[in-house]
Formats: sequence, C-alpha cells, structure tokens
Amino acid sequence: MIKVTILILFCGIMPRVFSQDILVEPANTGNIITLIKDYDLSDLLHPKGTDDYLTSYYGVIGDKCRRIQVIYSSVQKTDNPYVYFVEGKSKVGVNVFPFVGEIVLTTAVKTADEILDDDDAEQMGKVNGLVKGNYFFRETTKEKSTGIFKGEVELLWGMDQKGNIVSSRATNYVARPFTVNYLGVWESYNNGNQLTCCWSDYRIPCVPDDFDLSDGPDIIPNEKYSGMGWENVRILFTRTSDTPEWKKAYEAESIRWWE
Repeated sequence: MIKVTILILFCGIMPRVFSQDILVEPANTGNIITLIKDYDLSDLLHPKGTDDYLTSYYGVIGDKCRRIQVIYSSVQKTDNPYVYFVEGKSKVGVNVFPFVGEIVLTTAVKTADEILDDDDAEQMGKVNGLVKGNYFFRETTKEKSTGIFKGEVELLWGMDQKGNIVSSRATNYVARPFTVNYLGVWESYNNGNQLTCCWSDYRIPCVPDDFDLSDGPDIIPNEKYSGMGWENVRILFTRTSDTPEWKKAYEAESIRWWE
C-alpha cells in the first residue's frame, strides 16, 4: 500500500479544521523541551508502519518543484535524549540513494488551546504542541549527484489522558496540513550548490500557490509540473480507476523502490 492509496480512501470526508493560529505560544511557557526528554519520539518522527506499508513522504527539490520521495527505514533515539539517528533512502527520477544522519530536537512549545476533544482524537488527531529541531542527512558519496539534506523539522504532538506524549497523526488527513514537516535544502557534494528541498507527511510546505489544484484532502499537482515527476500522482486523482492510464500510474506508484 502507498500514500496515494490512503489519500484516496479519505477523499472528501470533511473540511479542513486545523489552523496554524493555535500554535501561538502562550507568553509564560517558554521552551519546554525538557518535557520530551524521557519520551522516545521515534514513531512520531516517522511511523514504522507494517511489513506491507512504510510511510513514503512526498516532497520537492529545486525551484521547478521536481518530485522527491523520502522514506526512513530506521529512526532510533540515541544516548542523547534530544538526538535521533536516522537511516533511509531518497528517490528523484530513477535515482535512489541511501542516507544516514541525525535529527536534533531543540524547541518544544504548547499550543494556546486544544483544537479537538478526546472523542475526536482517533479520527482527527489531537494537537497539544509543536516540537522543532534540525536534521542533517548525508547521502552516499559513492554515487554522482549526491549530497546533504539539512534544515528544520516540525512535529505536532498530542498528549493522552495519562499525560503521555502521543502522535497527533490522524486517520483523516483533512484534519490538518501536516503532522511532520521537513523544510530545508539539499547541498551538492560536488560543487556546494544548494537546492530548496522539503517533504511532509501530507501538504508539501514549500511549493508555489499554483502547485496543488486540490480544494480538498488530495494533492493534485498542476499539469505544468507533470514533467517534474508528478504525472502519475496527477493521473491517480484526475482519472477514474477503470482507465488504462490510472492502472498504469497505480502500478508505477506501487513499486517498492526502497528495497
């Protein structure tokens, strides 16, 4: 199963209710990073999924919004309670490269208000705060056109009735534009050139206003970006499943490219 399939399942369930306004930090809280010191946030930074499904993020690289897919095979908390070791792979076009690196958590804030009650938490998720940090992922040096991913990670977190920090991930993607965002650049080993690069578990945060034509839960790339690797995604949301184009696109998107 792939991310596209999940988005199809939840297409049109309900309007978006999340607003960035709730992340305004109350004036008297300050940085509460020590609150997460004793928690293992590995599954929040990247859900492990199942043997049949691993979360593959959608993203863009460069000012032309070329498609990049990112998947983590492992996220592990280190002896430093704020540092997580990450292994994964990225895919741009036909190029698939492994990477390793770290996520360093630096800031945590509580939301000014909770947007959802416990009855809605399973479907809609529950947001109690935002964690920020920095990521630094190094691709293999054995291949051409490789480099370093670096930037800032944003993670929404929730808290259950026992006071445990839990994922704010929802079964309904419409609830908010993201659970975790990675915003930064890719820097070439060869010449040091940098390209804007970001990915997310849902809405891609650093794209032009005309990139996504959807007014609902789906990501429907504008046709002008099809040549940048987005044609299959566009077809999956603009064609019916009984057409040859849709079936071909689905088969292509179902390939487990990280194996």
